[in-house]
Amino acid sequence: MRSRIAALVPFVALLTACSWGLSPRSDHETSESDLAPQADPAVALREGVAVSTPPRELAGVDTSKLEDRERKEWWDLVSTLYAPCKEEAVPVAQCVEEKRGCAACTPMAQLLADQIHAGTAKSNAKAAAAARFSPDLVLDVPLRDSPSKGPENAPVTIVVFSDFQCPACRATVPVLETEAAAHSMEVKLVHKFYPLPKHPRARDAAYAAIAARKQGKYWEMEKLLFDNQESASDQDFDGFAAKLGLDLNRFHADRASSETKAIVDRDVADGEKAGLAYTPFVLINGRLFDVAYFKYDKDLDPWIVTEVKLAGGSKGAALTVPSAPSHP
Repeated sequence: MRSRIAALVPFVALLTACSWGLSPRSDHETSESDLAPQADPAVALREGVAVSTPPRELAGVDTSKLEDRERKEWWDLVSTLYAPCKEEAVPVAQCVEEKRGCAACTPMAQLLADQIHAGTAKSNAKAAAAARFSPDLVLDVPLRDSPSKGPENAPVTIVVFSDFQCPACRATVPVLETEAAAHSMEVKLVHKFYPLPKHPRARDAAYAAIAARKQGKYWEMEKLLFDNQESASDQDFDGFAAKLGLDLNRFHADRASSETKAIVDRDVADGEKAGLAYTPFVLINGRLFDVAYFKYDKDLDPWIVTEVKLAGGSKGAALTVPSAPSHP
């Protein structure tokens, strides 16, 4: 785990240098509205009337790092925000204390503690909890026959819409693959294509990847395309195909086929329907990994671990997850 996080340092620097590395669909300047899913996470959780009670410990939730002020803010949130399961009309704190049937209550309480400890404003911590756990923010994106790796029945499915000329995609996709490999029995990684109009060769690169897939070399071609984003001519694609030992005549025919073009058009339509506003657009079990609230270096692995436990946890069972690692 520590080695994987260490390897992310250059990645985090790249995202920071590129304004989180987002590549907007059009040429307009990225705004806060571009960084959030279609539904507003801030209003996606039910909230009750605040009742002033002293903070209490909750089983399975680590609040040892919280200062007194932070503990009060955290308690206000878990005492007023309702459980993220529609059948449990009780606050998160009550859900945990009474071991109600919503297994997501404990990790949600932990997430709120981590957010508050990190200095996040209460309103933003609430929005992060909604983005992560609200049942109203789960997107149904068809996997179809998209390139994938990992078990078909994996408890966690990660879908990434990406553009082969997007620098942030080049940084993010290897991170996703590393995490998927670290959880190889529990994660299925699916790649869908979303070439942005601002990148003139991205669509042709996607065609090259699909043509390589037809000869069993998709993942190898994906790596070459991301590693050589500045090399995106037809001659470059032919060179990559030759390096992979592909039949060039078949490669050319498959790149130009109507079936290949239809696959890209289909994925673009799926992305539009899901409200895609930037690339990479990453969904974990249908939930947007929203970079307005979460960071790949510290939140991705705990997110996957929690999803695995939620998928395997029995109804009403206590679910304890590690708090997010602290970073300076």
